[in-house]
Amino acid sequence: MGTAAGHEPSPRTAATLTAVLQACAEHVMQREDLPAVLTASRQRDTPALLRFLAWSAAHHQAEAARYEREARAARPALRAAVAAWWATARWFIACPHPLLLADYPGSLSRAVAVEQ
Repeated sequence: MGTAAGHEPSPRTAATLTAVLQACAEHVMQREDLPAVLTASRQRDTPALLRFLAWSAAHHQAEAARYEREARAARPALRAAVAAWWATARWFIACPHPLLLADYPGSLSRAVAVEQ
């Protein structure tokens, strides 16, 4: 198993994918009409199905690689957003805004007081 970018999946991901594929195979094997489906596919649909599956696999591998590139490109923005959030949280702790401390129905301070 591997990702579209050629990386190995984590052990947990590999185990999940293996379990899903095994469950799908077991489900198909239990179908009463499996012999008829296999015969029909061999006789007329196999070439079209194989073309579709080849196209689908290539398309989805390219899409997965694109998503992986986008995720890697977004990492710096994610780190910046998390840093900004923590900076804002520290600022509010050091110098809280009066509206955060105001005691009115639905306010944060009322919610904290009620939960205490």
